[in-house]
Amino acid sequence: MAWLSSNVISSRIVALGILEGIEDLIINGKIKGGRYAFTNANKLVNQVGATGVVDVLDRKDIKEIVVSDLDAMDKTQVN
Repeated sequence: MAWLSSNVISSRIVALGILEGIEDLIINGKIKGGRYAFTNANKLVNQVGATGVVDVLDRKDIKEIVVSDLDAMDKTQVN
């Protein structure tokens, strides 16, 4: 998947945290899966990286960031 070649996804922990967050939101019916879920999750993590150090966050922290904020982002398809 091309998404995983993104510079923000250079860390396996970050990638898995994003995927788990998106999966959690889809399973709980908060968003629909699709391109915008992934691109907006990348934007969200980039924003966090600009204000904090993403490398010190663990997988669970990344997942919580995605779960708490992704459904409110522009173009993310909500259920």
